[in-house]
Amino acid sequence: MILRSCDMKASIKFLGMHRIITKIDRLDMPINANTSVSDALEYTRERFPDLPIEKGMVIMTVNQEVSKPDRILRDRDIIEFLPLIAGG
Repeated sequence: MILRSCDMKASIKFLGMHRIITKIDRLDMPINANTSVSDALEYTRERFPDLPIEKGMVIMTVNQEVSKPDRILRDRDIIEFLPLIAGG
């Protein structure tokens, strides 16, 4: 089966406080052959400007594996933005 670009999508999954702020579990995002994790971050920030997901303030994962912002997404990937936790 050959997928057209417009048929491809990734899902951004919200956990914990992010789920409370967005009031949804996940957000589907159309992708193409050049869509990156950084694009998913920007897509989410545009829809939820109050969500605290700035670069450097979250760990980005794709399919439950830590990912770099420039990773290219594939159809049905699941992205999560996990807040950094500091302690002392």
